[in-house]
Amino acid sequence: MRYTVEEYAAVTAAAGWSDLSPTAYVGTAALAAARGTEAPGAPIREALTELMPARTAAVRIGVAVNKLAAKALAGADVTAAELAAAPDATARAVARDEQVAAVVHRVIA
Repeated sequence: MRYTVEEYAAVTAAAGWSDLSPTAYVGTAALAAARGTEAPGAPIREALTELMPARTAAVRIGVAVNKLAAKALAGADVTAAELAAAPDATARAVARDEQVAAVVHRVIA
C-alpha cells in the first residue's frame, strides 16, 4: 500500500489506538470491511475498552465485600480499616464508572 504522509499518519494513529502495528491495523481493518464488521478503534470497540476495566473493578469490589462478610459471619474479627476500605473502594469505582460513562456517551453519541 502507498500512502501520502497525511494518510500514513492517520493509519499510524489509528493503529496506536488499537494497540496494533500499522501493517496489522490495515490488514485487520480491511478484513473487518470485507466482513461488514467494525474495524479496530471503532467507537463501540473504544467504548468496550473503557468499560471492561470498570467492570473488573466492580467485580473485585464485590469479591472483597463477600470475603469480608464471610469473615464476619465466621466470627473472625473485622478491623475498622477493613470496614472503611469497602466504601472507599466503592466510591473510587463509582467515580471511575462515571468517567467511563462520559467516554462511552462521547464515543457513541
